[in-house]
Amino acid sequence: MDFNEETYVATISRNGTVLEILPNLTGMRKNQDTGFYVPLEVCARFVDDILYVPVRAVAEELELYVSWDAVNAVVTLNSAG
Repeated sequence: MDFNEETYVATISRNGTVLEILPNLTGMRKNQDTGFYVPLEVCARFVDDILYVPVRAVAEELELYVSWDAVNAVVTLNSAG
């Protein structure tokens, strides 16, 4: 993951997939040259200088599996289901 402080674009990549996320927009770009715009239910946003992103949406676009441990309040991302 990379964050450009001048353009406010967060870039997350995995296995040739590149996502570009801009805070306060309900969408992200996927593979800008050949890809498309992915709508999001919630936008990424800054809280106390930390950028929070919609983890499930990002993980799914990067072909990662998401699991939630409600007892410990922990999200886990895995490359295999």
